[in-house]
Amino acid sequence: MSVMATAGTRLYSVLLTSHDGRPGTWLTVAADDLVDAMRRAREDAWWGEAAPGREPVRQVSAVECLGLAWH
Repeated sequence: MSVMATAGTRLYSVLLTSHDGRPGTWLTVAADDLVDAMRRAREDAWWGEAAPGREPVRQVSAVECLGLAWH
């Protein structure tokens, strides 16, 4: 996977969990900080109410990918 990012942006692993708590989907998100990564993951058009057959996101968890950052 290729991720485009500007200088200073970091990579975060984000876990999206559906409303019933089933195991979720992991994403890699380029963002300025943890809150931005979680917001970007929640806004992805392929996940959530806008995507047919997908459950709404109930929980978003994110951790920084250690050692992966642009400087």
